[in-house]
Formats: sequence, structure tokens, C-alpha cells
Amino acid sequence: MSNFVKRLVTALVTVPVAIFMIFFEGLNGILFCVAIYVFAILMTYELAVIVEKKNLRSHLWLTSIAVTLSFVNTVLYGLGMFMDNVFYTILTAIFALFLFALFASEATRGKFDGAFESVSIAILSFVMFGVFTPVVVQVKLWDLSGWLTVILFGIPWLSDAGGLFAGKLFGKHPVPSLASPNKTIEGYFGTAVMGFISGFVFFIIQGYLPVRNTFTLGQLMLISGVLVTTAIIGDLGESMIKRWANVKDSGNFLPGHGGIFDRMDSIIISAPVYLVLLRFMGFGL
Repeated sequence: MSNFVKRLVTALVTVPVAIFMIFFEGLNGILFCVAIYVFAILMTYELAVIVEKKNLRSHLWLTSIAVTLSFVNTVLYGLGMFMDNVFYTILTAIFALFLFALFASEATRGKFDGAFESVSIAILSFVMFGVFTPVVVQVKLWDLSGWLTVILFGIPWLSDAGGLFAGKLFGKHPVPSLASPNKTIEGYFGTAVMGFISGFVFFIIQGYLPVRNTFTLGQLMLISGVLVTTAIIGDLGESMIKRWANVKDSGNFLPGHGGIFDRMDSIIISAPVYLVLLRFMGFGL
């Protein structure tokens, strides 16, 4: 079975499930929250495996505990259990305790080779999977109808698909000095075009759906431009990590697509920027 067929089969299985969980309003959105949490833990594991290939310590258990506590904090906040100041105070405390545990673990080992790199990567892992990824949960809990979440996932993923097809069909001019060596100018052009087309399609679709929060065309064009940019940065960031460790994929959980991190890299970076945009536009998250 070719890699393209594997990608197609995986997409045909996972996309309907993802759409159901995004739009499902039962259980106050907890089903979706659990799914994103599982993804976060799997991505933490995938990055830990990559790190250990470089003979560095991943601090998988410490990072997983910190990510779990951050998700619990975000879900409780999203369900209205406490206000902004309490949420950010708890998040700061989790991060401080995580740093304390990391430094204590490395400082008491007696061997300090790779200590700085190990601590730095563990912090990066927590920021990506324990701070940025829970923002996806926050968006869903604020709008249980799922429309804001569809925009967050839809534009980056559809633009990525557009870039993939444009690159394969028309790609002739590689972009030098990138972490992703197979990217082309034509591919990035296709990414941008599909991003804006997706935004326009979402603008049309929202008029036919019982959604609670709608966007103007101008807002969706702005969101499309920003999310396409952040998605590209997220993809390049993950590619940089993989090239550093000399691995092709972050894992093999998704046949034809690689690991969870390979699919979520664009969303991780896009989510916090999207949240800022929504607040700037007055959506009140």
C-alpha cells in the first residue's frame, strides 16, 4: 500500500471522528477535552522518544504530570469554576513547581553532561503541550457548538493539504535553508491560496449552520492569513526538531501521516495566536 493510500485511509477514518467530537455538545465538551489531552500526552511521549535518540534525558514523567495538571486547570477554567486571575495563578504555580522538579532532578544526578539541553527541551515540551495545546480546549469550552474550533483546525489543515498538492503537481523551485528540505515556492503559494479559499468557504457555510458565533468576511480573511502563517511556522519548528534528531516522523500512531505531533504541529502554534485574535475581535474568551 502506497503512502498516499495510507494517508487517505487514515484521513477517511479519523476526519469523521474528529468532526463529531468537535461539534458534539454533550457532556459539556468533556469528550473533546479528553481527546485533546490524550493527544497532548502522546505528543509528550513522541518528543521524549526523539530526545532520547540524542542521548538526552526527556523527563517524560515530570513533563506528563505538569501537562496533566495544566489540562485540569484549563478545563476547570473553561467550565467557569474560577476567574482569569485564579487560572493564571495556578498555571504559574504549575510551571514554577515543574521548573523546581526539573532543576532538582538534574542538580542531584552527579553527572551534568547534557543537563542544560535536557532541561531546556523539557521546558519546551511543557510549553507546547501543557500551555499552548490546552488553548484548543479553552476555545471549545467557550463555544460548545464547535464552530470556533472548526476554524482553528480547518484553515491550517486545509491549507496544508493545498500546499501538499500544489507542491507535488507544480513544485519546481525549492526553498533553500529550510528545516523542511522538500518545501517549494509553489507549495507555499498553494498553502496560502487554499488558506484564503478555506476562510471564504467557512464564511459561506456559517450562514447555513446553527452556530452561535459568526465572522465577517474581513475577520475570516485576517484569521486565514494569520493561521496560514502560524501553521507554516509550527510545521517548520517540528521539522527542525526532527532534523536535529535525524528522524523522519515523530511517531507512527497515524499510518501515512506519522505521529500525532506531525499532525498537530500547526495547531499547537496557531491556537494561542487564534485565541488572541478572537479576544481582539471581541469574542470575549
